[in-house]
Parts: sequence; structure tokens; C-alpha cells
Amino acid sequence: MEGPVICPWCQTEIVWDEEIGPEPYCPHCDNDLQEYRTISLNVDDDNEGGQLAGSRQSVRREDDVAQDSEDDNEGYRSKNLLLLALEQKVENILDEQEDVPECPHCREYMLETGRQQLDHRNGYKPTAPRVLGHELLPAPVDIVWYVCPSCYHLQNRLSGAGRDALIHSLSDGTLGGRE
Repeated sequence: MEGPVICPWCQTEIVWDEEIGPEPYCPHCDNDLQEYRTISLNVDDDNEGGQLAGSRQSVRREDDVAQDSEDDNEGYRSKNLLLLALEQKVENILDEQEDVPECPHCREYMLETGRQQLDHRNGYKPTAPRVLGHELLPAPVDIVWYVCPSCYHLQNRLSGAGRDALIHSLSDGTLGGRE
């Protein structure tokens, strides 16, 4: 068995099953794990009359080299400033949110992306358990969607009003002075 493998996308340690072995995709975020950020090509160099040393070389376009030299002029500082600006924007968005759930895969805080209303028109069919004698969560129901800015995992949960409706339904209206 290989040593511990860390997914470069969600930073989760991956423990492989010894019988199955390593998989090409992360079981947590489904991103590709093989040859991360590399492109290997066999290149024949006609000027040198044969294969380049090692026969596997990275090929870069002239535009990329020119871009790299421009980036070198800016240096580490500009890239760091961009990262800081991104992190600050994410934090500002999180400050505005009512709920801030953690991503179940990488434990980063998730950003609220929107709400979806479920009702009879779009196929929501509430169940009515016999023990309650009424619908557990009557329509319409608002679902809040979240995305992780780190591993891009999507998650949803009931809105605050939906949670209140569920509690009211389970308690038969006896909690909180409701009847």
C-alpha cells in the first residue's frame, strides 16, 4: 500500500483499500488525482536530430513564456494580493449569510448560492406518516443551496422557515405556545 495521499483539490487525506488500490479520482471531491497539473508529451526535436533527453518534455507556447516573464516582474507580491483579495471577498460574503455551514469534505465554510422553492408544481410530494396524521413538511418548502469555495461541493438544507415548519409539524403545534 502507498503512503498517505493528499488530494490537491480538497486537501483530504485519502486512505485506499488494499484490495482495490488507488483510484484515479478523489472519493471526496471526484477530482482527477493522476498527474496533477502536468502535461507530458513525447517531442521530437529535428534540430538536434532525435529524441530529447528523457523523451518526456513539457511543451510551452511562446505566449506562456512571455506571460511568465511579465508575472516575474510583478513577483510573488501580486499573486499574493490576488489571493488576499479573493479571501477577503469570500469572508465578506460569509459575514452576510444567516447560516454558515462547513463543507463535509474539506471543512471550509460554504457560500450560500441561492434558494429553491419546492412545491407540487415541480414534483414535491410531502409524506404524511400515519403516526402524525398530517404532512411532515407541507409544501411549499424553501431549500437553501451552498457551495464550497475550496472543493466546489454542493449542499442544501431547509431554510429557517422550513425548519420551523418541520418542528411545528413534529410537535403537533404544542411547542412554543402554538396550538
